[in-house]
Amino acid sequence: MSRKIFGVAILFLALRLSGQTPKYVALTDQKAGDPRILVMDYGQKDWSSDNPRAVLWSWQPADSGIDPAGWRLPTEAKLRNNSLWGGKWVAVCDSVGFMAVVSYPGKKVKWSLNAGKSSNVHGIELLPNGNVAAAASTGGWVRIRRRMPLCNTSDFTSSAKTEGCITSSISQIVCPGVVHLK
Repeated sequence: MSRKIFGVAILFLALRLSGQTPKYVALTDQKAGDPRILVMDYGQKDWSSDNPRAVLWSWQPADSGIDPAGWRLPTEAKLRNNSLWGGKWVAVCDSVGFMAVVSYPGKKVKWSLNAGKSSNVHGIELLPNGNVAAAASTGGWVRIRRRMPLCNTSDFTSSAKTEGCITSSISQIVCPGVVHLK
C-alpha cells in the first residue's frame, strides 16, 4: 500500500508543478483476491474506502466478460482519449501477463490477450492510431501490436475476445541483458 501511495504522491506533485489539473486518475489496486483498476476523482481529498465518491469507476476482466488468465497483479492503467475509436479508453497490463484495452466508462473490451507470466508485462500505452505498445521486463521486450479491421483470434498467444482486433507484433525491440535490480 505504501508504494501505491508514494506513486500517487509523486504523480500529484508532478501534475501540480506542470500546472495541469486532471479530473481523473487511473490506479491499479493489487488487493489479494480482488485486484482491479480504479479511476479516482482527482478533486476528492479523501481517497479512503470511507469516501465512496472518490472512486468513479472500477474494473476487472469479469466486468467485460474477458478470460482472467494472467490477471492477478495489475501494474499499470492509463486512461486515454482516442479519436479513432471515440471517447475514453483504459489500457491495462498485469505482471502475470494480462493486457487489455476497454472503454471508459462502458467497460466494452476492444481487445485482450495474455502474454504469459514469464514476460512480466509492466507497461502499456494506447497509441493515437489504435496500436498498443507494451513493455515486459522479464521477457526483455517492447512490442507494438497493430490494430487490424479483421483478424483471426488464433493469432493471439491465448484466447482473446476482440472487436477491432489487434494481432501479432509489428515491431519488437529485444532488450538483451535486462536485469532485475534488487
